[in-house]
Parts: sequence; C-alpha cells; structure tokens
Amino acid sequence: MRRPLIDSEPPRLAPIANKLIDSVFHPLGEQDPTYYVIDTVAHHVVEAADQFVLSTWKTIRYNGPKLVKKRKG
Repeated sequence: MRRPLIDSEPPRLAPIANKLIDSVFHPLGEQDPTYYVIDTVAHHVVEAADQFVLSTWKTIRYNGPKLVKKRKG
C-alpha cells in the first residue's frame, strides 16, 4: 500500500487561540457578563475553523493521491 502524501496531522491552533481568548475575555467577564457570551462565540469560531482545516487536511491526505493518479492516467 502506498503512503499518503501527508503523513502527520495538521498543526492545531485552537488550543493556543482558546487560551488567548480566555485570557482576554474572562477578566472582562468579571466586570460585565456580556463578555462571557463573546467568549463563548469566539471559542465556537475557533473550533469551527480548526475543524475546517482538519477536514481539508484529511481530504488532501486521502483523496489527493487518487486525484493525482486519475490525472496522470
């Protein structure tokens, strides 16, 4: 069996971004609870973007070789 074009998983930025979001919005949430809602929305955006990158990565990894083979052949 051939090796996939891409062997490893893509780098995940969500853990870093989530820590940054928490460091910004949690202190503000102590002053105004609205910032907790903004915090939640920001986390959802980060996680959705991270899933999109992972899904794209997997598509390239598993379907890329098939597409290249069809193109050559």
